[in-house]
Amino acid sequence: MNPVVHSIMYYTASTLGVKVGGGVAMCITTLKILQMVVGSTVSLSAGFYKLLGLSCRVSDGVVTMALLGYFSYFALFVDFFRNGYLNKSIKLAKKTP
Repeated sequence: MNPVVHSIMYYTASTLGVKVGGGVAMCITTLKILQMVVGSTVSLSAGFYKLLGLSCRVSDGVVTMALLGYFSYFALFVDFFRNGYLNKSIKLAKKTP
């Protein structure tokens, strides 16, 4: 999933000097949030496999670091989405008579 999201990001941001519009930027941010949810789910699954004693080649340290990274980036992207898109919409709605 990461290569797909980055392909969209870099393609829209750099090719032909196209300026990324608000809808595209919001879509990219949403995809990044989804990426963090999927990554967290995979990491949590690996952790649960290990807790249940099932075969899993991922070390405890990798599971822990992956979860810390995914949860951290999830929080940052959600905060960015809220402040960058939702709060702007609310402010614009309040300004409009």
